[in-house]
Amino acid sequence: MAVYGFPHAGSATSVQRLSLEEMSRKSPTIVVARCSDVSSDWDGTRNLAFTRTTFTILEVVKGTTALTTFTVRMPGGSHDEEVVLFLTGPDGDGFPWVMGLAQGCYRVFADPATGKRAVRRSLTGLNLHDGTHDGSVFKPAGQPTQSLETFLQHITRLVQTAVPSRQEDRK
Repeated sequence: MAVYGFPHAGSATSVQRLSLEEMSRKSPTIVVARCSDVSSDWDGTRNLAFTRTTFTILEVVKGTTALTTFTVRMPGGSHDEEVVLFLTGPDGDGFPWVMGLAQGCYRVFADPATGKRAVRRSLTGLNLHDGTHDGSVFKPAGQPTQSLETFLQHITRLVQTAVPSRQEDRK
């Protein structure tokens, strides 16, 4: 099963590379969630197809929410059953986005070596740049697997020590 809502392997999308620290600081909400529904629709001009994926929140890692479910609308689309998502605030239509496209989506799965829950993200179809204007592009290699428990502990530490940048303070 492919990570949902991201470019297909035949095409590439360029986005700014974000570290785990940046995503932890910039995302107002980080959750562990399970996919509960998937549907497709078009933008208002019917020029761009979207996948709407509804998730049931299993655990809130950062932020507060009274919601038990939420829907993310992204271009393209397939999905995973359980994920850790770094989310933006809602867009003009009320939908949060996954931070940095696939960079903010970690698939949760049972590690065959240990039987424990683990996470990994897929950046297939993304070219990442470092924010400079020199045109350099980073093509991500395979992504490491780590235990879900260790990953969430690391994020929690990052969130607790995060200091907003001055630019974020002005938003």
